[in-house]
Amino acid sequence: MRVAARTVWALAIVAAVVAFRAEAQTSRRYTSPDGKTIAVVTPAPGTKTGEDEVHIRDASGTSRMKRSFASADGEHGLVIVRAAWSPDSGFFVFSGASSGGHQPWHSPIFVYSREANTFYELDKCLSGIAVVDPDFDISSPHLVRVRVAAFSVDRGLAEQSRHDTYSLDRVIQKCGHRNEVMRGELLARRRRLRDERSPLDRRRDSDVGAGPAGAARERPGEGRRLSARAVDGADALSRRPAHFALDNNRTERGLRGVVLGRKNHHGSRSRRGLKVAALFYSLIEPAKLCGVEPKRYLLTATRAALADRAAVTLPHTLLACSDITGRASDILRRLAA
Repeated sequence: MRVAARTVWALAIVAAVVAFRAEAQTSRRYTSPDGKTIAVVTPAPGTKTGEDEVHIRDASGTSRMKRSFASADGEHGLVIVRAAWSPDSGFFVFSGASSGGHQPWHSPIFVYSREANTFYELDKCLSGIAVVDPDFDISSPHLVRVRVAAFSVDRGLAEQSRHDTYSLDRVIQKCGHRNEVMRGELLARRRRLRDERSPLDRRRDSDVGAGPAGAARERPGEGRRLSARAVDGADALSRRPAHFALDNNRTERGLRGVVLGRKNHHGSRSRRGLKVAALFYSLIEPAKLCGVEPKRYLLTATRAALADRAAVTLPHTLLACSDITGRASDILRRLAA
């Protein structure tokens, strides 16, 4: 009930903000307490759902940073709900909501650091939480109080929420440390991939730039070996079984219904809802693959389970029964003739 109430409240906020921005296409200016920096929130050009962009400028008008929260389809962007400067003028904080109503329980909060001249997202700097209310309070010198709920990939969003207070400078430090760790892991992975390359690739890379104008020198017979390898691959591809497709478009089309359904009902929103959805997908999709009408299969399987809880009805059994019934009908028809 609490998750549903938060969802209704978030959708109401999004609807009110979008309606207001559609009527008044004006910019909102936020001047820092020391008067040195101005944040301007304006509707993104061409948007029809009130998506915004944030432009940070100096008092002289010089641009410092600009970020657009618009989307190509007008449904996956962000509408700025509330914004304010910290009392020490070091941070500009603003919250938003999805322009298309996606994840209505989530209200991302962004922080602009004037010293770093960078935008940060509060959820990504602090692991294990999700901001669930666009409203927030800022106190001196740069403390922000927001409503959050525990969140994890395995368990989803917790039903109980709480108010937490964070120091923005410490949040930025954590986010910077996390970025440094991720950057180090990425560099290590690149070095590992470079070391795992074949000797042929290493020789080819070492030859780049050795010739005039950075041209690569090809070793004798090297091009022939590469061509032979390509020919072998093409020959293996041509000898593949006929039922092996060249792409996975069929699989992607099969998942299209699941993805669109998740978009329409805004995700499962709970661990129980996720299990129910997985259960029905596991029942319906195999029935489609077997050529059995899903509604008929679910009805038959439900009746069998009500009659005998130990009964397990699989889709191919219905297909086999229909084949036997069809053959029996043909035999009776021939005998009658």
